[in-house]
Amino acid sequence: MIRYFWKYRFLNLLFILFGVIYCVLNFNAVKVYFDSERIIELANVEKDVIEKSIDDSNLLLIGLELKDSLSYKKVLEIDKISNNLDKNRYIRSIRSIYNEQFVINESIPIAIKLLDFDNQLDFKNSLKTIARYKSDFISSDFKSLIFIIKCQNLDSEESKVELLDFLDNQFSVLSLEKINITGQIKSEIYMKKNII
Repeated sequence: MIRYFWKYRFLNLLFILFGVIYCVLNFNAVKVYFDSERIIELANVEKDVIEKSIDDSNLLLIGLELKDSLSYKKVLEIDKISNNLDKNRYIRSIRSIYNEQFVINESIPIAIKLLDFDNQLDFKNSLKTIARYKSDFISSDFKSLIFIIKCQNLDSEESKVELLDFLDNQFSVLSLEKINITGQIKSEIYMKKNII
């Protein structure tokens, strides 16, 4: 067998070379989705696929509407709140503009973080990047943000109420135009308090 490969080594190398070139040329066709993008992509898919893919009973969506366009000071304030949320025992993960990444579709895909706020200059540059690549978590006028929170260990009504109160308390320190918290968890609490 080795003699066969050695005898036709140039032909085999040619096939391997064509295979590598074919893979590189079709590399841009590969679609890589982050969690938030997957949720948005599945919006047009059949219901049973969505139910298998998304554990919506443990998802909370938080919408923040700012009075003015997002500023460097406001980014730091919201980041502090986001860090506090990460430490909560009922929160497994948070998807937002703070951890959103964009895959640059070139020959080698590179994921870049959309929001960089290490300093004011980086922040201004990242706003230009967000305007260019678009974000799933912030509006084009930079006034509305959304957080997708995946919850855990919400076994009782008390734990759900505790989490919702915690979220209200955290975001109440911000000067906002409006805050909306929605999800199955909040709906269940609302139904029990106001309808049943």
